[in-house]
Amino acid sequence: MKIGHILVAFIYMMLFADNDGYSFSSFLQFNRNSICRNDICRTKPQVIPFVMRGLIIALRECQNQFKNRRWNCTEKNGSIEKIMRNDFRESAFLSAINAAGVTYVVTRACSHGDLALCQCDAFKYREGMTTASKRIAHRQIAERFADRGVCDRNINFGEEISQAVFTDKNAVLDARTELIRWNYEAGRKALRKLMKKTCKCFGYSGTCTQTACWLVLPSFSQVGSHLKERFDSASKVSFGNKGKTFHVNDEAMKPPTTEDLVYTMDAPMFCEPDQTVGSFGTKGRYCSATSLGTEGCDIMCCGRGFKPSNEHSETSCGCVFHWCCSVTCKKCKIEKTVHRCL
Repeated sequence: MKIGHILVAFIYMMLFADNDGYSFSSFLQFNRNSICRNDICRTKPQVIPFVMRGLIIALRECQNQFKNRRWNCTEKNGSIEKIMRNDFRESAFLSAINAAGVTYVVTRACSHGDLALCQCDAFKYREGMTTASKRIAHRQIAERFADRGVCDRNINFGEEISQAVFTDKNAVLDARTELIRWNYEAGRKALRKLMKKTCKCFGYSGTCTQTACWLVLPSFSQVGSHLKERFDSASKVSFGNKGKTFHVNDEAMKPPTTEDLVYTMDAPMFCEPDQTVGSFGTKGRYCSATSLGTEGCDIMCCGRGFKPSNEHSETSCGCVFHWCCSVTCKKCKIEKTVHRCL
């Protein structure tokens, strides 16, 4: 067997095995071979670990954004796979955050020099500078690049890989395929939108004889928050008569832009368990007895009521600093009242 075939087999094994407790086959919209369907595992196998990391941060950010909602982006028992079989608003968010996550991690890998396929010369502007000026500029710009700085080639390659992962060239080109691709692209556009351009001047005695500019990635939590806003304002659409396009249901509403999320089906309330759509219900979920928001017991428990109980935990307390150089702490037990849905 050729080395290349062994490498691809290894990638498949790693790709669909649990990593940090996450099963990657349930992230994807089409089938088990989704990531490798466009030959990316054969032509660019070195990007696959970063694709996997992108899916991990996408799931974690989804769970962070929806931790106080009835649907909390749980991944257990293939819940996400079942959600994505339908065109819910939640499915639209998952598509967008996954595409953004892969783009984000691959872009950072490029800027950090972890992928030789997409490196750029962050210091190209130094041509014509003196040796001393180059040294100063190199240090200052390197510091900024370490803090999520990227160049155009980095982000372009990240988007290219994301498109390859989430675009099935063999898919039937109908309205549903267009809708799914629309949401993937909305995720990539969200990342682009949040990137900032920053510049630095270099020159003698404070003059700006030379300028260096680069892009700065947002934190991924910012991307998640932005997409959560898009989720809350997502456009409900219907497929056209011939099933080739989709349009908004309410003609009084503006058509969605390419940055908006779109969906066709209203999701269940997620109040009761329904394995067919990936709902685990909210029985036993923590809630806030005082909040009027989505984390409040009235909303979270769907009117079924809730039960208070006392929980105990340990924390460090009475910490003392000893010269030099250690800190000793006591263990204190804390009791707090929590509320769970009935």
